[in-house]
Parts: sequence; C-alpha cells; structure tokens
Amino acid sequence: MCTVTAGVVAYVGVGTCTLVAHVTACTNFEAADGSNQNIVIAQATPSTPTIANLPASGIFGSGFTPTVATNGDGVKSVTSITPLVCTVTVGLVAYVGVGSCILVAIVGTGTNYTSAAGSNQVVTVAQATPSAPSISNLPASGIFGDNFTPTVSTSSDGVKSVTSNTPLVCTVTAGVVAYVGVGTCTLVASVATTTNDSGATGSNQSFTVDAVTPTPPADTTGYRLVTAAGQVTCFGGATCLGDLSALQLNKPIVGIVATSSGKGYWLVATDGGIFAIGDAVFYGSTGAFKLNKPIVGMAATSTGMGYWLVASDGGIFAFGDAVFYGSMGAYQLNKPIVGMTPTADGKGYWLVASDGGIFAIGDAVFYGSTGALKLNKPIVGMAATSTGLGYWLVASDGGIFAFGDAVFYGSTGSLALNKPIVGMSATADGKGYWMVATDGGIFNFGDATFLGSNGGQPQTSPTIGIATS
Repeated sequence: MCTVTAGVVAYVGVGTCTLVAHVTACTNFEAADGSNQNIVIAQATPSTPTIANLPASGIFGSGFTPTVATNGDGVKSVTSITPLVCTVTVGLVAYVGVGSCILVAIVGTGTNYTSAAGSNQVVTVAQATPSAPSISNLPASGIFGDNFTPTVSTSSDGVKSVTSNTPLVCTVTAGVVAYVGVGTCTLVASVATTTNDSGATGSNQSFTVDAVTPTPPADTTGYRLVTAAGQVTCFGGATCLGDLSALQLNKPIVGIVATSSGKGYWLVATDGGIFAIGDAVFYGSTGAFKLNKPIVGMAATSTGMGYWLVASDGGIFAFGDAVFYGSMGAYQLNKPIVGMTPTADGKGYWLVASDGGIFAIGDAVFYGSTGALKLNKPIVGMAATSTGLGYWLVASDGGIFAFGDAVFYGSTGSLALNKPIVGMSATADGKGYWMVATDGGIFNFGDATFLGSNGGQPQTSPTIGIATS
C-alpha cells in the first residue's frame, strides 16, 4: 500500500500502510526497531473525465467512438442527455437527430480512485446531405403520346419530385411524365428538406422521345382457348399442338399457360394435375396430393423453366425454378382466390379473390383492389401490365378495373352477355386486352386484335381460359 524510497513514503495503493522506524548502532547506543505504525490510505479523486476526441460538429446519421481521458482506474463510459439528438450504444455515439448533442464522460469507482463525472460536452449535429436524387426507372427511350411514372432514388425520406426542363417534349403532372412532343426529354429529380436532411437536386437525365410506334412483338398475334374438358382451339398466329379432348380426365381443366417461345403450353386441372404440350416441360404437379382446396390457376416463370399453382384458399405450389415467396393458405379469406399473375421479373406474384381483394407477395406491389367495393358480379381473373407496375381485374360481366399504370380500354360491363366472362389476357405491349366467355366468345379492347372465337359454336364443355402466344 506504500513504499519508502530515498526517505520518502509513497502511497501506492488503497488500504492500511504499515511503517516501522529503525535506528542503527552508534558510539553510545545500540541499534533498535520501533513498533508498527499504521496509516489508512483512502481512494484518490480522479482527474475530471473528458471526451478527448470530441468533434466540433457532426452530421445526422453519422457518429463517432469516444475516448475518455482521466487518471481514474474505473470503467470509463459516455452518456447522452439529449437522446433525441444522439444516443450511446456499446460505446458508439450515434447522431439520431439535428441540434445540440450533449454528452457526459464518466469514470466508475476503481481500485485506487473514486468515481467521477465530467462536465457537459456539446457537439452540434447538422442536417445530412442526401445522396443525389436520380430517376431509378428512367426509360431508354419513349414514344410520343405515352407516359411513365418516375421513381426517385435518394437516401432522404423527404418528399420526392421530378421536373421537366423540356416542357415542349415532356411534362410532369401529378407525378406522371407525359410525352407531349418529339425530341430529347430532360428531367431533374429533387428531394425536399426534412428535419434531418437538407434538400437536394439531381443532375439532368435525358432520353429520346420518338414519333414512331414500335412494331408489336410477334407473341401478340394469336391466342388459344381451352375448355374444362381440355379441348384447345387456336386463332391467329397461335398453333394448336395437341389437347386432352380424347382423354378421360380425373378433374376438369381450370387454366392454360403458354411457354415463352409460344411453341407449347401447360394445362392445369383442379387437382393440380399438369399436362405439358409442345415444348412445355413437366416440372411437377399436385395431382397425387390431397389438397385442402382445388387449384384455380397457374403462372409460369419468366424463364419458362417452372411454374406456380394456386388453390382457392391461396395456397401456392412451386415447381421447377419457380420460387415460393409466400401464400395465403394459413389465413381466413373473405372470398376464395380465383387467379394469380407473376411480376415482370418473376420474383413475386399477385393473388386475386372473387371480391377483387389483392394479395401482393414477394416483390409484387399493391396498387389497389375492389375488396372494399360492392361489385355487380364477382371477379374471375386478372392480368398484369407489361411494365409490371399495374394490373387489370375482370368480373364475370366483363367489367374491367384498372390499377397502377394499367389503362382502361373498355369493358362489357354495360352489355347483356350470352355467357359470363371467365378470364382475360393482356397484349404484349400492355395497350389492350382480350376477354373470353364460357361459350368461347372473344371481346377485344385497345390494341388487342379480334382473330376469331368459338362463340356460337357447339362445345362439349365450357371454355375456362385464354392464353396469348
């Protein structure tokens, strides 16, 4: 607890310091030792703890690791008395707001020193500068008369907007860029100032708006119809490659999906049995399973190397390279599921119920539904736009409901139909759609071309679906 060096007693620890006095022998006296003499050594008061590396200022969203300076031998720490501006977690100061960050350095009681707290130390935290706003879905080109809804990418959560520097070529109204002329459309993305972030404006982003309408892809020139008995009829450029009309099926067919090449198609039955025709490949089925509810539809992946099946309870079955992103099978639904459609990149899908309720799964985005509306007739199917930023719902009376960037091109909702509508399919460019009724009647809208139908022709079973090719 104490040492003696060169006649000086030093207190080197806390506790009892025991000293003994000595005298050596001399001419008239013998050597002698004294008795033990004790001194109680108490803890010292440490130097005032301070944050040695305190910055003069900081930026919202950043932080620093403080270093506490003191001669105290206890545990050193820092606390914040302004938790709305800065917090301290596991020794790291994080700037969580804008204003004065007030910190206090502390040293705990150690072996030789008592505890102590320092004075308030202040860091001024300023607004952060967000990443430069940019339009993350800027098209490579556009066509006069078209439009798109820009998506602004930036680190700030402030209000985002886009303005046009070329109003004779493109304008921005209510967040939609419209192509009003031919030439170069130059747009600028911005984000507004928030409590914690300053506003920012991006650089000019440009693309060409052309007057020529692209030639529609070849896969818009035909369609196939299928009946519950598996009979397939083809119109336009679609080729019939075989069907199931000569077979005795265990369960009726409920859907048809074309391959990406247009040279094949799958048929699916209510028990999930899959029939691959043409260049369609069989990747599996639920035909041997005991299902809770019947299969009501299917969709193929973008590669054509897999597919999903959906049951009326929202259960999803994935085969081939189709990925299971979730289902509604564990939920109590208001109405049964009647169909599904995948997103453009195949990393998600929408399910639709007969009341028009939409369930967006994976990277599918919810753009709206008719779940809260009172419908004249139930929803029987849906189709996504070519951009994947919207979809149509179709009711059994041919009523059409458009959401997201889906455009309403017409419907049969006000007509007296011979038979109810059972499905729909969109054109490849998303500027039109076909609807099919149970008698095989075809109704075309937008740029969808009428190529023939089974309306008025005898059928052994009702038409249940349509697939474009």
